[in-house]
Amino acid sequence: MNSSRISRDKLLGAAAEEFGERGIAGARVERIAAQAGVSKGLVYTHFGSKDELFDAVFADYVLETMRQVPFTAADLPEYAGRLHDWYLANPAAARLSRWYSLERGEDAQLETVSTSSAAKVEAITTAQEQGQISSRLDAPTMLLAVLTLASMWAVKPPEITMLADRTQGAAVRRRAVVEAVRALTVP
Repeated sequence: MNSSRISRDKLLGAAAEEFGERGIAGARVERIAAQAGVSKGLVYTHFGSKDELFDAVFADYVLETMRQVPFTAADLPEYAGRLHDWYLANPAAARLSRWYSLERGEDAQLETVSTSSAAKVEAITTAQEQGQISSRLDAPTMLLAVLTLASMWAVKPPEITMLADRTQGAAVRRRAVVEAVRALTVP
């Protein structure tokens, strides 16, 4: 691996930590560069701007999530359970998703995200047409509901955590995600 690729990978790792913790507005390129052991100028050489750096980090997380959690429209409850597991094992992925929605969202449609979402909506539509899952919700709404339920315990508000039974283990919470999605999707 060449030094340029190593520097880029170090930058992406440092940026993922910084953005995950502070969001785009709170992140500082100086801290990212220092953490990666490179100059601030090298950050801009590789990525152009802080927004472009965030987009690169987020696109990498989306691709990794797609690799680790294959989408299955015909079995959305189990997909939601696997995605829930992924978010709990990789809390930075859930935080970066929230920051993306809050700070980039509609202003910056990443091709990776748009392509992935469009393919999922198409697969859900097909599964609905074939009677494999419910068509009570349109496909985009169904996808949003599944993604929201899958991430709910990874990005839970502290007020809800305080109200939830503290003895609930991960298996109980996972089952709640799976059963909620099953209730939405059963034909």
